[in-house]
Amino acid sequence: MPQQTLTPTMGRPIDDALYEAVLTRSPHYDGRYYIAVRSTGIVCFPSCRSRTPKRVNILVYTSYEAAIGDAFRPCKRCTPDLHSRPPGHDVVEHVNTLLQTHWNQPISLMDLGTALNMSPSHLQRLYTRYCGISPQKALEIVRMEHAQTLLENTALTVTEVAHRVGFRSRSHFVHVFSRTMGITPSAFRPRRS
Repeated sequence: MPQQTLTPTMGRPIDDALYEAVLTRSPHYDGRYYIAVRSTGIVCFPSCRSRTPKRVNILVYTSYEAAIGDAFRPCKRCTPDLHSRPPGHDVVEHVNTLLQTHWNQPISLMDLGTALNMSPSHLQRLYTRYCGISPQKALEIVRMEHAQTLLENTALTVTEVAHRVGFRSRSHFVHVFSRTMGITPSAFRPRRS
């Protein structure tokens, strides 16, 4: 059977960043963009595990419906037709909600896994693959945002700020803050005032 070549009406050529995501099967763009392959007539998520198509055969769509409207059919492997959002998105969203609501409490990977009824190692792999950082790093970022606000807007001591944002010790807080912000909490406060 000869390969079908489609003439698209809404797709655009793929750019370098998105093609890199296709090559690495990164889920970062899943749900925001859909990859349509002219040579096969199939539409996929960028992270699809199917064979990577040649770049010249790829068209990018911002909606699944637009690709279907151009006569592409859904991939049977990543099933973009069955997912309103890409696989893993709901898990990542749930983790982010937990991190945003419990940022000032001790929360471990085991706690997150239990809350989502998943093994901690699977959760770690899925979240890191989807977001590019670990859940622990994401928690640190949330805590540092709150720490900056407290340092800028209150007269709390560095130790009090450390405890308010969920750190057990001042030294660990200072270490994480310095590594993340490139400046110590004590030096951050006068610089911002």
